[in-house]
Amino acid sequence: MEINERTTVVGGTCASLADAFYFDRPELRSAGFFTALRRYCREYRYNALVNFRLSQYAMARRNELYNRLTDGAALSMARLFLAHPLRTLRMLAYSRIWDRCASQNIRRYLTNISALTEIGPGFSGMFLGVSMSAGVKVGKNANLSDYVVLASHGTRAPVIGDNVQIWSSAVIVGGVAVGDNAVIAANALVVTDVPANSTVMGNPAKVVFRRKAPQTA
Repeated sequence: MEINERTTVVGGTCASLADAFYFDRPELRSAGFFTALRRYCREYRYNALVNFRLSQYAMARRNELYNRLTDGAALSMARLFLAHPLRTLRMLAYSRIWDRCASQNIRRYLTNISALTEIGPGFSGMFLGVSMSAGVKVGKNANLSDYVVLASHGTRAPVIGDNVQIWSSAVIVGGVAVGDNAVIAANALVVTDVPANSTVMGNPAKVVFRRKAPQTA
């Protein structure tokens, strides 16, 4: 597997356990689980992305169980266990999966993508050293290179449009909106909105090129 190979994934939030393994290659469902498992063991990009999706799934299930058990009340784990032992153990298992998958990506790939990140279909990239904060939203067909940082500032987080390319070591901070078809150059620091169909570079990033909007049928 060459270092410049790209892996494409499909889907936003992981809605089921199967989606964690088949989001990028739906046709592999017919090939069986062991085919996906071999990919998970052999391909680091697939491994990292499955870990991310599993953390999303486990977090959602854990929170769903917790809200159902507590019904809005602040209860300790001990009281929950006494009242609902099996459901509490299940909730703790989901918490462990969530933590384990996120920790593995940090340890192996220096990649820290919050389970509260929303990623649209067609997401692709190198997936080494990538960091995304909670609340970040990424549109369709985004392509990220290595060591890209999408960081929130306070309660505001970047919103990335469709078909956006973000090159190595670029940093986008705060409530920045990046328009469709934009290109963020390597090492750029983006702290203001980026117009659609434009290329930005520099620190702080400025528009250096504008393209015509793609023709639609």
